[in-house]
Amino acid sequence: GEVRLTAVSRASLGIAHALYGEQREAVDYLECALPVLSDIYGKEHTEIAFILTNLGGAQVNLQQAEQAVSVLKQAVEIYEKELGEKNQTYGLSLMNLGNAYS
Repeated sequence: GEVRLTAVSRASLGIAHALYGEQREAVDYLECALPVLSDIYGKEHTEIAFILTNLGGAQVNLQQAEQAVSVLKQAVEIYEKELGEKNQTYGLSLMNLGNAYS
């Protein structure tokens, strides 16, 4: 219902802010949406991994490597479990995690 729509809207705004280079705003919106969407979808849903990936990317851009590595590891684990190691999205999530370390 309305709670889900609000959380999805916040996540979308977070992704949009990231695309426009507004990383702090992106992190704020994504962090706000994440717990609500986790409750709705479950913590190990690919939608959550997608949010975590975007959050981690914004954190990398803000030089918050430790936080980025933490959330990107969660995304990798979800994609591995839900999609398998041969899936392209799983491979991209590993690449994102590697970028966070560099």
